[in-house]
Amino acid sequence: MFWSEDRPIYIAIDDWIVTRYNQGNYLEIVTALNSFMPMPGNDEAKNIAAMYIYWSQRWELARFLLPAIDPALSGPTVRYNCLLSLHHTVKSTGAQFLTSNDRALLQAYVQSGTETQSFCINTAQSALAAMIQLGL
Repeated sequence: MFWSEDRPIYIAIDDWIVTRYNQGNYLEIVTALNSFMPMPGNDEAKNIAAMYIYWSQRWELARFLLPAIDPALSGPTVRYNCLLSLHHTVKSTGAQFLTSNDRALLQAYVQSGTETQSFCINTAQSALAAMIQLGL
């Protein structure tokens, strides 16, 4: 599931998240993501969060990665990994964990022209197309 050299950090994150779920503290997880995803910098933490959500398939958390897709806030690897998690969320669960506001944010990002990395643009466009197809 996770790369061997990174496994300890992802296991620690998973333990923390599972404990919060078991305690009924889902909002604590959301608060933690919201504390650094919309901030400039912190690319390592953002990348770990995006990859954790992708590899663990905790699709219910993917929407909280959206603030990090802003090129003014995050590097291209972070943006791509956030978009990849979002894309797989749409493909795996449909509209179950996403809202029309999430689609609107992604659409504004795609239409803004601020993204210059083709791999981010392509992934964002694919995720947006899937959201639109689902009626979001």
